[in-house]
Amino acid sequence: MPSHACRQCGAPLELGTNPGVVVCRYCKTTNDTRVPAQGFAPPQPPQPFAPPSPPPTWSAPQQQQSARKGGWLVWLFWFAILGVPLLGALLGVLGSVIGTIVAIAVAVMAH
Repeated sequence: MPSHACRQCGAPLELGTNPGVVVCRYCKTTNDTRVPAQGFAPPQPPQPFAPPSPPPTWSAPQQQQSARKGGWLVWLFWFAILGVPLLGALLGVLGSVIGTIVAIAVAVMAH
């Protein structure tokens, strides 16, 4: 004979002569101990409550926004490091070219 337990308190049930419906002698819960029909599953005890986990946070838009905020500082830094010396070199070359043209023009006019 299979052993059965109360669906409420888990105490062993005494099937006796009428194994269909048995009342638990401890908690007085009515238990159906008949063989369930095919496809029927006896009720399961409730699972303990667990609060849902919070949704994941996505921080990439904030990082992109902060990168856009500091973008002009990056450009200013690179202009100071590379742009100013290159601009000075370019102006120096232009100045010497202009000076050479002026010197040639003066020499041609002097003859």
